[in-house]
Amino acid sequence: IGVLGNIPIAYSTYPHNRDVIIVFKKLPFHWTRKYPDKSLKELLELKHVKLIGTSTVSKCPKNISPLFNWATKQGIPEKIFFRVS
Repeated sequence: IGVLGNIPIAYSTYPHNRDVIIVFKKLPFHWTRKYPDKSLKELLELKHVKLIGTSTVSKCPKNISPLFNWATKQGIPEKIFFRVS
């Protein structure tokens, strides 16, 4: 939500998905454990922290894509929102 806003999957485009991946590449390693109370903006402003590994970032589209494909086949993408938290 912090990257794209609250948009239905049906309106998610390649540039939207690219923006999410760009943000993932800038997130700190174990950010949900180490910084649970920080906003996305605060996380992106942290300096001198170890970032998420490239293999982890590359798994993101591989994991999300089947969900989007399933939702599209079910005819429900306008009901499911693309959330990044």
